[in-house]
Amino acid sequence: MKEFQYVRPTSIDEACALKALHGSSAQFIAGGTDLLLEWRSEAVTFDYCIDLTHISELRYVCVSQDDIAIGPLTTLAEITEAEGGGPLLACLSRAARCMCTPQVRSTATIGGNICHASPCADMAVLLTCFDATATLRSVSGERSVSMGAFFAGVNETVLGVEELLTGITIPVPAARTEAAFGRATRVSTDLAQASAAVRISTEDDATVSAAQIVIGACAPVPVLSRAAGELLVGMNVAHPDRATIETAAARAEWETSPISDVRCSDEYRREVSEVLVRRAIDEAVGRLNVVPAAA
Repeated sequence: MKEFQYVRPTSIDEACALKALHGSSAQFIAGGTDLLLEWRSEAVTFDYCIDLTHISELRYVCVSQDDIAIGPLTTLAEITEAEGGGPLLACLSRAARCMCTPQVRSTATIGGNICHASPCADMAVLLTCFDATATLRSVSGERSVSMGAFFAGVNETVLGVEELLTGITIPVPAARTEAAFGRATRVSTDLAQASAAVRISTEDDATVSAAQIVIGACAPVPVLSRAAGELLVGMNVAHPDRATIETAAARAEWETSPISDVRCSDEYRREVSEVLVRRAIDEAVGRLNVVPAAA
């Protein structure tokens, strides 16, 4: 294996300066659960490894009335334990519990999961569904990118060569909202063969006022079907229409472009993704039907 020089910055500014200095010959590393496997198999090589794990300002979960801010170094294990962020953070926490093994969750980070940009990255599907925003920084400045525009292809993002992901922000919806996530795998700790995230809001506790549906692992990037979500608007929350739900699930699946690989066939991905969407809609609507406890 090719050797590299290890460097350990202690601030965001120092990390950005090192990346500007070394450019494409350097790689940022957080948990390393993806990068080190690729390095060992010689799928990637680099001359400098910039270890981010000692930058404390990149590791946090902060909840406010308006948004949920998550640092990219926050581990999946820490997300499973996050509380107080309402239904969206609770859904993110439930999803994190389904990912990999407890040992890997203690190391793998949310930033690494999305920056690796695997088509089956679970956090990518959820953050796209929740209209999250990524904050990117370099020595040249800072910019924000919607999660829907963050992913550019298989293992590709819009991150520039010198940019570092420094924050993830999820807006808290004004209307009462619930969310659900589902994934299909060969075994519980495996990568997703297909996944689906659904977010549903109601302004009057009677009908759906807004809905978002995203399917993962069935295209190079998470597939957000706005048309499928719009089909749910106006549906009765207490008595959801089965035909409407099935039509929305079928529409979301129609927008995917799955492939066959070692985990399953494209036909299976199409069928199971539709099932996952239906189940996620049922779960989210069911949660909306639970009367919230008095403050």
